[in-house]
Amino acid sequence: MIEAMIQNCLKQNKIAYQTFDDSLTFQELYESSLSLAIVLNQKGSSPVLIYGHKQKEMLISIFACLLANRAYVPIDDAWPVERILEIMNQTQASCLIEVSLFPYDVIEKISPVQKKQNIPLQSLHNEIAYIIFTSGSSGKPKGIPITYENCDNFSQWIAGVFPHIPDSILSQASFSFDLSVVELICCLRYGSAIIACDRTRLHDYGQLFQLIDRYQPSSIVATPTFLRMLLLNKEFDSHHYPFIDQIYCCGEMLLCDTALKALTRFEDLILINAYGPSEATSAVSAVQINQEMCQSKYLPVGDMKNLACEVTIINDEIVLSGKSVFHGYLSSSKNIDQYFTGDLGYIENDLLYCIGRKDSQIKYKGYRIELAEIEQVLSSVPHVEQCAVFPIMDSNNTVKTIKAYVTGDISLNTVKEELSRKLPAYMVPRSIKIVDQIPENANYKIDRRRLYERFKRNINGNL
Repeated sequence: MIEAMIQNCLKQNKIAYQTFDDSLTFQELYESSLSLAIVLNQKGSSPVLIYGHKQKEMLISIFACLLANRAYVPIDDAWPVERILEIMNQTQASCLIEVSLFPYDVIEKISPVQKKQNIPLQSLHNEIAYIIFTSGSSGKPKGIPITYENCDNFSQWIAGVFPHIPDSILSQASFSFDLSVVELICCLRYGSAIIACDRTRLHDYGQLFQLIDRYQPSSIVATPTFLRMLLLNKEFDSHHYPFIDQIYCCGEMLLCDTALKALTRFEDLILINAYGPSEATSAVSAVQINQEMCQSKYLPVGDMKNLACEVTIINDEIVLSGKSVFHGYLSSSKNIDQYFTGDLGYIENDLLYCIGRKDSQIKYKGYRIELAEIEQVLSSVPHVEQCAVFPIMDSNNTVKTIKAYVTGDISLNTVKEELSRKLPAYMVPRSIKIVDQIPENANYKIDRRRLYERFKRNINGNL
């Protein structure tokens, strides 16, 4: 895989990465990454943390780690320091590439910009390409190591998912989110340019469409939430944006009305709905959606004749095995042969469907969140006696927001400060209410149904 990426960079003198006001060619990417890789080569063999957001130096740092055969660990610069320290501890990382300013002297910091050196790059032996951290039910983030073999299998599969390899891709996913692996593979191996949409553009509707207008991406890799946001613009159609011909959705459930609206606005659009957890290298199945499919309750998430790994249904649960599936969590010695996803699904007419979860894990704005992790953090706050966290769903059974109830002699500001100190912003409940008592059932466990009914009554059913 690395050899193919190197050859792609050497032969391309086109844009590899484009931010709103900065760019990087494939040749510049290779030269900058090689210089950084030589430095990393001299700094041991442990995983390397990369701290930043959507700057071009993030791509340089990732490719440098791949060249140096050092597993990279993407860290979003919006994450709280306690979470980062926990990840440092779990990975035993010895250095951090400082794309954004990291204001703590707890680890050796390396600049992504290095002078060219006439030193040969030594080949290290390491099976792990990267480690993505997701929410964990134990109260701590859990690391998912993905091997070069996993990546190679995924890269060959993803090339067949697109009817044609994208010339350029609008990218909204943080590098710490596994959806970014799709555009990384398309860029590094197949020469697609990444048009990076940073959080400034995501939070400013006008600037988002300025970015699209200026750089005219042919494809979009996005969560369904991001696609719904784009569709709020009534001019987001083939007349105003004729250069968009492919949209790849993954990370959460794509709703029929969202898909139908996109297909109606863009008459010749190739709309791909994909499925797969971080434990299986971003995605394992995909299918092109048409308007007829949108008349059903659920959209399919895969064609059983074109899978990245083996997919079976055991007791209504989607189970994965094969070359795209990881071997086990970073903090666990247990080797995984079959990965039980916790996703409920079924197969019909050679199409795979995913219809929800069998546990308390949710997908919110594309992020995978264990509600138990939020509850663990809440429980650790001094003077909190009881807590309960649950999602608020909209009429399409999609998570609209996260609600928390807390008992104890504590202020709301203290609770919010403690959560913000330990959890990324997307995991902090939007609504937190301190109450005198949380209802319990006959087994002295929190009665979540009664609690949810109380919440609905309090707001008169206006969710």
